[in-house]
Amino acid sequence: MLRKLEPHSQSSDLEAHPSKTYSLFAAPYKALPFVFFVLFVLCFELYPHSPIHTHYLRDPDHYMRLNQVVNWLQGQSWYDLSVPRMSPGAHTVVHWSRLIDIPIVAIALPLTHWLSVNDAALAASFVVPFLWLGALLLLSPAMACPFVGCARKNLDILSLLFAPLMLL
Repeated sequence: MLRKLEPHSQSSDLEAHPSKTYSLFAAPYKALPFVFFVLFVLCFELYPHSPIHTHYLRDPDHYMRLNQVVNWLQGQSWYDLSVPRMSPGAHTVVHWSRLIDIPIVAIALPLTHWLSVNDAALAASFVVPFLWLGALLLLSPAMACPFVGCARKNLDILSLLFAPLMLL
């Protein structure tokens, strides 16, 4: 149901009286971040080649990160970034920081009571990206508020939805 659009001379008048605009733009989209998150999770779950279904990660870097997490869970020091199984005797040192491992370890550590260390780290590597997406969906509208107005801040989620298309 669309309301009649009355002419306005200033944008502040639009923000002061949002009921005078079309109801399509009158901020009924408070649940947009939640809907986007559910849509993303469903698409990830329903995709037949998803890591959840195949139990395989996408590329060797993901496996190397998982190896670093498993090494840390098995007692490797925070400052020891060597990978002893990569080149035995040489102990190749990787250049990645352990900071990004903290959320994966925080999820994997409780799971080690029921799963092996490798399986717990793999399960955590499937969960943590969704946690990062949830944090992005919570913070993005707050950062967009000064630019688009607080009534339309959740529309910023649409820019996240179409961001890959903007890069083409």
